[in-house]
Amino acid sequence: ERERESKKNEEIKVALQGDNNNITTIYLHYGVFSEREYFCLENTAYNECDFPAPDELGWQPIKEKIIKEQDIDHKLYNQLNVNELVKKLNNKYNVRLSNDPARFMCNWIFYWSLYFIEKNKQSIDGNGDNEYAMFVHVPSFENANEKLQAEFAKDLVIGIAKTQLNV
Repeated sequence: ERERESKKNEEIKVALQGDNNNITTIYLHYGVFSEREYFCLENTAYNECDFPAPDELGWQPIKEKIIKEQDIDHKLYNQLNVNELVKKLNNKYNVRLSNDPARFMCNWIFYWSLYFIEKNKQSIDGNGDNEYAMFVHVPSFENANEKLQAEFAKDLVIGIAKTQLNV
């Protein structure tokens, strides 16, 4: 068990370093979707926040734009190979592709990440060329225990490295 864990940690180190000197940044966000018994890799984020309940600070936007300059129906897409990740992870976990992160905090966070990456790509130095964002909805611990979720998180990072960075 310990040897397997050490090998997994080494794979993660290699995954994060990549196979060249280019630095790749992946903004990896997680949110709980307690009604689901499976993991969801989100592919699409929407410029709309419509909270069914207030957040921790009492903020409760109703049908509001996240980025005021964009149309409310504007979408941004995950640039990682999400379909391939779902296929690979489904060998061990119950994983699905999702194009609907709802319109609560998860979508808000994912949209902002994709928006900043898009803006960075448009900048003079092109810093966004090696930036990616991923949002993952995880089930509650009642539906997928903590150990399973920790293993999934490791395998997801390794999977991203193998599909995106060719490690």
